[in-house]
Amino acid sequence: MVAMSNYDVLVQPDDRYWYVQVPAIERSTQAKGLDDIEPMAKDLITVTNDDDNPELKVTFVLPKQ
Repeated sequence: MVAMSNYDVLVQPDDRYWYVQVPAIERSTQAKGLDDIEPMAKDLITVTNDDDNPELKVTFVLPKQ
């Protein structure tokens, strides 16, 4: 399988967690803290696409005040 190496990751707050969405693979996960966002997204991509070294572009989507 040829794996895509660059992935957009959309992150938004969700109660006590961060909702982490990877549109290219149509999957999402949660992260407990900011330091967990990239590892959780990379794990999700690796499990879904067999891409062991994905590069991420993380964008935070915050609610409007």
